[in-house]
Order: sequence, then structure tokens, then C-alpha cells
Amino acid sequence: MDSRKVTHSPNAVLPYTTDCYAEFYDLWCDSFVVGRHAADEETYWSAIHSLIRFRSSNHSIFPEGSPINIVEIGTGSGRCFKDLFDRANDTGTPFPNVHFYGIDPSVPMLKRAIAWFDRRPTLKEIAPTEWFEGLGEDFTEKLPQLKGASDLVMWTGGGFSHLCSEEQQLAFLRQMRAALRAGQASATGIILVYDQSIPSRKTAGASQVFEVPWEGRSEDDPSLLYRKSRNEVTWEGPVRRDRWEIAIWKMSVEIHTEKVDHTLMDLDEGKWPSLVKQAGLKIEREEPLEGMGIFFFLKRNDWSASTASAVSRTAFNGRRTHTCNENGTIFPSSQCNHLAIGVPFIVAMSFTHEDITRIRVAIEMKNTPVLLFELTPNQLLLVLDRCLRYLMDTDDEKRQQKTIDYADVKLEIDLLRVERDELKKALKNEREWHAYDSLFVFAKFHTLIYE
Repeated sequence: MDSRKVTHSPNAVLPYTTDCYAEFYDLWCDSFVVGRHAADEETYWSAIHSLIRFRSSNHSIFPEGSPINIVEIGTGSGRCFKDLFDRANDTGTPFPNVHFYGIDPSVPMLKRAIAWFDRRPTLKEIAPTEWFEGLGEDFTEKLPQLKGASDLVMWTGGGFSHLCSEEQQLAFLRQMRAALRAGQASATGIILVYDQSIPSRKTAGASQVFEVPWEGRSEDDPSLLYRKSRNEVTWEGPVRRDRWEIAIWKMSVEIHTEKVDHTLMDLDEGKWPSLVKQAGLKIEREEPLEGMGIFFFLKRNDWSASTASAVSRTAFNGRRTHTCNENGTIFPSSQCNHLAIGVPFIVAMSFTHEDITRIRVAIEMKNTPVLLFELTPNQLLLVLDRCLRYLMDTDDEKRQQKTIDYADVKLEIDLLRVERDELKKALKNEREWHAYDSLFVFAKFHTLIYE
């Protein structure tokens, strides 16, 4: 893994960190992004409304009153949310039960985002929007309310390339996984990587628009003129460093200058899939954005496959009743690496701990002795699929056919719609069960133990 540390020039300012740069950035982007951002926006618009449609037809499998949480990392001055809210207002298309979170390390950029929405109360009423200072590498630690409760996590505008080491990239990907709603196939991560940071897609002029001199007049104070110098470009391995100056002029007098040190890291296309997998995610698909880059659509990779081995009933020695007080999943702690599950029942498999690789399953079928197997999560799904068809009453009016897709294993399973109160009654001891948020398939609770 690349452990290279990127250092910055003395007396240089980091991008986005000053009030001067924040306004310059918006004006500069407007000058060359016009006409391009529409295609970018379309992807996020479609993803959000896909979640809205999914929630409306599957509301019973989500916690009561739970909003659709949309999280943008590197939100900057809120340009993506501005486009989405403008479109919602122009088309009269609402964002029902959607909550937007914008996260960025730059306070000056966030101040611009907040001020923009404050000046537009009509747009502000479309959906709740909150802004937080934070990094992609630790945002769920700073904002625990997003952990396991986010329906869409996106890094727009090519900002992912600002992570200039594999360690930083992996840390963010793990944070994305931690944030995505557990047990929900609809929960998605989207990362846009620009062509200029993808070696196989680079062209001679891919980054030329960013390198040339530019000038533009301030909108906050029209007496001010921003002037950007031509970039000085150097490379440190896969890391591209751009240096330039921003000068502020007033009445033909230069009153302020900032030296900017800007870094982007090329995507290692060979290591990228394994990095995603290492973070507990999978690449669901890639979508090229013509003339700009590639969208990577990521999902939690909660299932993996390996050889199953039958074990004897005596493997249940030392059984204990499972409790979920610690982390809100079906796992008691990160130290636990075996679970034993008594069937007939189905719960969501929220495999949030990477050290859990095997699950011990006790299957009690009608008029059939107990079978005990040691399985991987993926194999458990296959077993439960077959058991359900035998154990469950096919005439239940509350049941409907659903397709769940994890690790490219598509299973049609019986999804029993159960209200929260009904679910509580079905539990052997509701005091010991606190995993409602991660349940996606319900049936009768039998027993759940771990070793």
C-alpha cells in the first residue's frame, strides 16, 4: 500500500480554506462547468428519486419515521445540492421524506453554501438540509447519526482524487460502508472520478481547462477582480501537484495574493477493485460521463462465499443468549467470530464486522431433526431460501415475492411484512433485541445464540 505523505509548499494555502478562495472557486467553476453539470446532476437526481420510489413501495421494511438520508462528502459551497434544489423547484418535483447532509472540511466553503440557501427560503423549504465540517476519512465517527442510516453517500465533482494515498482512500471507502444503511440493497455509494485522474481515459487536453490563466469579477463585491495565474504542474509518483496564484485587484491595484498548492492522485485502476473489496464494498456498475469521467456505483458487500462444512450438534456447547445492546446489529461485538442461529426465522444479515467469516446455523424443519451447519453469509442465504419455502405458509396475505441481490446471488425469498409491534411480540425477549433498524426480512423468531 502506498504510504506516501504529500507535503505542501511553504507559505501556500490549501485549496478551499480561505474566504478568498471560496468565492474564487465558485466563479471559476461557473466559467467552465456551464453546460456540463447537467449530466452530473442527472445521475444524482435519478438516484435520489429511485430511493424515493423504493421507499414508497417498501415502507414496512424501514424503521418508522426514518428519513431517506442523502450524504455528500466534499460538498464545498453546496453546488450539487443547489442544482438539485433548483431543479426540484423548477419542475415542482418534491423530495418527500428526504434529508440532505453536506460535509466538507472547509468552513469558508460551507459558509457560502449556508448563505446561498438562506437567501432562498423557498428552496430551503423543499427538504431539510444540514451542513457539517468534516472529512471523508472519519465522517461517521464525527456524525454517528449517519452510521448505518445513510441511503445515498456520494462524492461529487471528482473530489475523491484529493485523497492522495491509498490509506486515505481506503479509510473513506470504509466510512462509506459504515454509513450505508445495513441490510438494504437500495443503499448506494456514488463516486465520480474525472478523466484527468484516470490513466486509461486521459487525453492531451483533459486538464487544460484547469491550467490556463483566468479572471472574473466578484459577485459579493463587484469592485474586486480575481485573477488566476497559469498552473505550474509537477508529478510525485501518481500525485499531480498544481501550483498557481490568485490575485485580487481593486481599482487597478493588487490588494491581495494567495499561492495555492493543489494535489490530485491518479486512480490506480489495477488496485481499485481490490481496494473497494477490502473496504467491504463492491462495484455494482460503472457509468461513463461523456467528456468528464466515470461514476462508480458501490454497494455494501455483506456476503462472501467459501466451502461449507457440516458440524455436529455438540458444537453448541457453551451457548448463550444473544443480545444486541452494543452496536445495533445482530452481532454482539467485533470480537465475536461465530454465531449460531436457530431457525425457523429470518433476520437481516448485517455483517458489519470483517472478522466474522463463519455462521453456525441450526435448522429445525417440520418433522425433521435439527441440522447444524457452519456456513458463510452467502451460503446461509441459499439455505434460508430453501427452508423458507418449506416452513412458511404460502397463503399468508401479508407476504409478497421480492428479489434480494447480494454478491451477484439473486434469491427470490418470501418477504413477510410485519409491523414493528408485531415484530416485538414475536421475539423471545424483546429487551435483548435492538436491531430493528437492520431488519429487512421477517418471520417467526425461534432462537439466536452465539459462541
